Amino acid sequence: MGLTIQQARIVLRLLSSTVLVFLVAGWGQVGHRIINGNVVQYLPPEMEGMIQQEPFLAAHASDADNRKGGDASKPFIFREGPRHFIDIDSYPEFPSKTVARNFSTAIARYDSTAVFSYGVNPWAIVWTLDSLTAQMRRDDWQKVWQSSADLGHYVGDAHQPLHATKDFDGRSSLTGSRGIHTRYESQMISSYQTLLTVQPDSVHVVTSPVDFAFEIVYQSNSYVDSVYGADVFARQASGWSGSGSPPQTYYAALWEKTQNFTKLQFQRATVAYASLLYTAWINAGSPTLPAVTKVAAAAVEPDAIVLGQNFPNPFNPSTKVSFRLQDRGHVVLSVFSLQGKRVATLIDRTLSAGNYESTFDASSLSLASGMYLYRLQVHAGGRISIRTNKMLLLK
Repeated sequence: MGLTIQQARIVLRLLSSTVLVFLVAGWGQVGHRIINGNVVQYLPPEMEGMIQQEPFLAAHASDADNRKGGDASKPFIFREGPRHFIDIDSYPEFPSKTVARNFSTAIARYDSTAVFSYGVNPWAIVWTLDSLTAQMRRDDWQKVWQSSADLGHYVGDAHQPLHATKDFDGRSSLTGSRGIHTRYESQMISSYQTLLTVQPDSVHVVTSPVDFAFEIVYQSNSYVDSVYGADVFARQASGWSGSGSPPQTYYAALWEKTQNFTKLQFQRATVAYASLLYTAWINAGSPTLPAVTKVAAAAVEPDAIVLGQNFPNPFNPSTKVSFRLQDRGHVVLSVFSLQGKRVATLIDRTLSAGNYESTFDASSLSLASGMYLYRLQVHAGGRISIRTNKMLLLK
């Protein structure tokens, strides 16, 4: 083998990691819910059936963490815990970024004990993507929604710096650093969750998912030193000794030093997740995703937002779109072609609860006659809600 490792040490790491996975979980429930809940705003209108699953994706964002029980008694390939991390810097090829990306090659080169000890997160992303694609092809929608939620969890984990390093929860060279994993990913994120918003971006087809996943991990690992440096700063700034529960001043200082790259990682995670969902859908042949029935939607979110049918419809050259908000929120009202290209943004601002109307004038846009989609996206109360309708332009 290309990697010399004492088997006893690896077995000990496997056993200890089995305990650890119950204590730490990616970005914590709050972080994973933010990533899974926001992903729908990047999906094209043709994936409306997936967009309507936003409540499910958010609610089941941490299901993968709940499957870790009994890992120690399972064969390696069925263990859940290793799917949530990869100690990429444990591999000798790490400095040159040439760690084997083909899973069979990795097993042959390092043996399965070492590979699963170091974690299999990038491969878990690929395996889940492959399963999701196959499920879409055969219209197995219940499994599609669950695999979609799981995919978001693994992608979120890949963007957490401490899930991409052997220094996952403290360094022996830094007294008092033990426990940084939970302090950073769960407690700090919970305190500052309202500041974790994502910005407009676009999705793309991922041509090589395994390379895509490994590049995410390498990028995440580049922030590890910054996390540890921020921890040292926060402990000094707050006067916390590292014993007992940290004061809020510790988390304020930790956020001060980590907020820029943490926000960036949440943005990257959400867009990467959306791109992989889009890739699965394209590779499955762009199937029609089943829509949530009006009764089911109302049960999840009764009258939170209502998007009316445009009038007149058909129209030429202008039409009015009305909608109602139950709560104050940031509203984006856009018009798309059936190919998913945004042709107009009618509203992009924060509005109070109430009834609204906006005019779409196509006279200066050189649009062809045909069907278009208009989409209302409302960010309120820490979650994204989306409604989409069709309009017909006849010249």
